[in-house]
Amino acid sequence: MVREQPKHKLPQVAPSPLVPLPLVPAPVLVAASHLEYRRVLASLLLAVLHSVFGGCAPKVETDSAPPAPPGTVLMLDDEYLDAATIDAAAGAWARLDPVASLPHLRQLALTNALFPLLGARLVDRAGRAQALAATERARAAVLSGAQSGELEGLLIEERELAGGWQVLTPVLWNWALDAEVGDLSPVLEQPGTWCFARLVSRGDATNPRDFVCALRVYHRGWLPPDSAQRGIEERFARSTLRFIDPSWRDVVPLHWQKKLNAR
Repeated sequence: MVREQPKHKLPQVAPSPLVPLPLVPAPVLVAASHLEYRRVLASLLLAVLHSVFGGCAPKVETDSAPPAPPGTVLMLDDEYLDAATIDAAAGAWARLDPVASLPHLRQLALTNALFPLLGARLVDRAGRAQALAATERARAAVLSGAQSGELEGLLIEERELAGGWQVLTPVLWNWALDAEVGDLSPVLEQPGTWCFARLVSRGDATNPRDFVCALRVYHRGWLPPDSAQRGIEERFARSTLRFIDPSWRDVVPLHWQKKLNAR
């Protein structure tokens, strides 16, 4: 006698939740061109992803940094330097050392003037803009005949400087070399401060390195004088130097590349 084999029941599996798809009218799919058909399918896929992930599908990030202006060779964070600006700053050092090579003069301009200048800008852009506006108003007042002590409302400081390039700083010294007694300089930027000056007297040295003069300097800083250098150095540590023109990598000294986290 053959016994009937017991029937095994299949395990019950809970149905997977279905994600409802948006309905697309049949005429659209029938009448669409091949390109339109692909567009519709893409829309369906996006609708499914939105339904499954609740609108949290990963987003593609794009680089929103503006492109470097034409002629840019170096970029410190979002501050740019072109070759013309560097060579203009190098001109002051060329007057001190006429036989120096162009790469060496560019190094001097970058490390002694331009990199500190950019670092100070990055520390406090808003303060820099406010200080510039006040300095420009002060210069206009001096041109109109304002006397010493009449600029206190603009927080402009005044002082007398006399000596050579080490005392005056290369920026003011370079301007004074070509000025006449009584001339007023344009507003000039130095790391952490704006200034302008009137030439009070000048020597008669024929060698620029030996030139001395006396200036009345008007200045307004945007970085505290006692902590400006420290603030710039701290900002350097968080900055990134990029070589837009790779050939300039040979110009910037290696220890400065390391200091500015060069890429």
